[in-house]
Amino acid sequence: LPAVLPVALAAAVLMLLVWRVVGRAIGPIDRVGEPEAARHAIALTLDAPTAHVVLRADEAALAVLLRNLLGNALRHTPPGGQVRVGVREEASVIDLTVEDSGPGIAPDERARVQDRFYRVPGTPGHGSGLGLAIVRAIAERHGAALTLDASPTLGGLRVMLRWPAV
Repeated sequence: LPAVLPVALAAAVLMLLVWRVVGRAIGPIDRVGEPEAARHAIALTLDAPTAHVVLRADEAALAVLLRNLLGNALRHTPPGGQVRVGVREEASVIDLTVEDSGPGIAPDERARVQDRFYRVPGTPGHGSGLGLAIVRAIAERHGAALTLDASPTLGGLRVMLRWPAV
């Protein structure tokens, strides 16, 4: 069963996720999204196996990827909303999913938001339009497929990365 944690633990959850994926906690990622999430009372859910998932990846790049995905999800989720982070290993693939209860991204914008400096017109808030471009570049460098679609459970955006299992 997924674990639902208070948002104050967002940083610890991210570090736990990295530890579960690469086998140890990495980098200075200990406070990502915490102030913004705490202000908006966003519930963070982690759904990951109890055992390690082995993934060949540059650890620093993986931390940047996770920080961008979680930061975007927290930024675009309304007060009282939800963000779910999941890791799943099946036969020959490892999936990392970050989904939220925010407004999502229209299907015709999903490819464009992966371009550098592009932001969906009318999107409130701050940002440079680099987050998903960075995620895409890191995913490509690691042989992962990146998919953006609608979250079937939370209603917002679902970002899924799929790596071949080691």
